Amino acid sequence: AATTTIFNTPFNTQLGSHKQSVIEPPLSNTYNKKSNIPFTVCHWNCAKGITKKLCDIKLAINELRPTVIFISEADRESTHDDKLINIKGYQLHNSWSRDTHGKSRIVAYTMEGSNLIRRHDLESPDAELIIFDKTYQNKSMVDRIIGLYRPFTGPNGDSSSGGAWTRYTLLISIINQAINGCN
Repeated sequence: AATTTIFNTPFNTQLGSHKQSVIEPPLSNTYNKKSNIPFTVCHWNCAKGITKKLCDIKLAINELRPTVIFISEADRESTHDDKLINIKGYQLHNSWSRDTHGKSRIVAYTMEGSNLIRRHDLESPDAELIIFDKTYQNKSMVDRIIGLYRPFTGPNGDSSSGGAWTRYTLLISIINQAINGCN
């Protein structure tokens, strides 16, 4: 159980004669997210490209230590150097659309040694999604993890309502195929 202590710090703020006290965060040995959660999946919409938010993303990954984190609106073009956004202890995955259409709107980082298997066979170059299977030792059970992003415009720049509906139905169709037979 976490304990909280209220104490006054040298950085007290004062409004008239009232002092604000600061709540001390729990000690790391009383509560530790890293050891209490064995498998975590996160999703972050970084808006307008991963490169501008990389420091924040690294901080979040170092704090949360997720098994997998999906980053939508990553905007990774085929000309971008992935080495510039590598994160130690994690493997970077671009969506299939980067190879086909020159841009990946979603990427994923997976923790090294996490037993996640990328399922390219279930993905589509025309949909922004990345699929992994999580395997377990001595168990036949598999968890399927799907990170997806539904862009407003298609890879060809189509922003019509008909095009948006077509992309949406394609995404739902791919997801349904991917989860077919899963519990």
